Amino acid sequence: VPAALRGGRGTRGADHDDPQFCCGGCRLVHSLLASRQADQTISSAMLRIGLGIFFSMNLMVFSFCFYGAETLVPTAEPTHADAVLDGLFRWLLLLLASGVMLTLWTHIARGAWEDLSRGRVQTGFLIAAGALAAYCISAISVVRGDGPLYFDSASMILLLVTIGQYI
Repeated sequence: VPAALRGGRGTRGADHDDPQFCCGGCRLVHSLLASRQADQTISSAMLRIGLGIFFSMNLMVFSFCFYGAETLVPTAEPTHADAVLDGLFRWLLLLLASGVMLTLWTHIARGAWEDLSRGRVQTGFLIAAGALAAYCISAISVVRGDGPLYFDSASMILLLVTIGQYI
């Protein structure tokens, strides 16, 4: 979303028609939607990659809260606020990972399904199955309120594979 539309402030360059953005993903999506001459296939792939980057990077930021939780010894007893934030961040990670699954996993799974219908099992199937397994195990952990979270692994694998397919 351009910052000017959100009421944000920022310095503008020499060309005053350039909108300011909150992140590179928003700039990428805006430029793709604004350009009508771009090829539909390239625009679709870049849009998926831009949204995948947006969801994955935010997911990684909130995943930092859970890194090392199984190995680190807490210095104090967890408070009620710790428990509330833990639950809130788990649900936020589920929401962000769902965005990654919708934008990136569906495309890879569609290709894997086409290969399976031709009687071939290729790497797309393994990637789609592994990411889906990580997502489902993590989603069950979120609903239970305890357990391992693999949203970051699933989302980064999907993002890197999608970028690799585009390149």
